[in-house]
Amino acid sequence: MALFSGRGRDAFLKAPGKCRSQIWKLPAAAGKGDAGSSPAELAAEWIAAGIAPDDFLSPPDEVLAAPSFARELLRLVGETEPFKASEVGKLLLTSELPEEGEKRQVVGGHAEFDAKSK
Repeated sequence: MALFSGRGRDAFLKAPGKCRSQIWKLPAAAGKGDAGSSPAELAAEWIAAGIAPDDFLSPPDEVLAAPSFARELLRLVGETEPFKASEVGKLLLTSELPEEGEKRQVVGGHAEFDAKSK
């Protein structure tokens, strides 16, 4: 993928509209191994390169909705100042992410739905 290369990363640094990248939606296995980085590793590289997390990890609630990506991102950059100062960083650092494999129960607004889900 072009964004994983040095030239692609440099072009991305200069490009407007970074929030449209939505890298947290890429499959976790994309780019793994010798071929490149995981989406969270790519995000960590961009943060290290000086891209503000809120410039490309937006909206924060969508990033939070991808718990595997969020967990790996926290592991990689959770203690860095740019991440801690960002809106997405503040949200992820204060949220309780489900453990790997844990499923969240969705409860609807209708009493009949809620009764069936218990």
